[in-house]
Amino acid sequence: MPKRTKNGLAREVAAKADITVDLATKIIDLTLTGIADSLLRGDKVEIRNFGLLEAKLSAPRQGRNLQKPSEMIPIPPQPVVKFRLGKRFRELLVRRFAHPKAKK
Repeated sequence: MPKRTKNGLAREVAAKADITVDLATKIIDLTLTGIADSLLRGDKVEIRNFGLLEAKLSAPRQGRNLQKPSEMIPIPPQPVVKFRLGKRFRELLVRRFAHPKAKK
């Protein structure tokens, strides 16, 4: 599966918005920084029709020691970002994966 980089995204945004790649990169950086700052404050970030982002702490759990598989080890809570699909994005994904050869 191809990987998308920030630079590739900036080039696409620049071409579609008729702006420079540098400006598109700054806009993407500011957007991502704003999202990260909101999550660090404990806010949920909702991007309508795309999805909802929320920072949480995972529950503590037990894992296996890979060196000694019979031994269990505690895994402490860790910060994670939960993502819930928005309605429109979910519909697009369902359509895309229901018909994998369909154009995007």
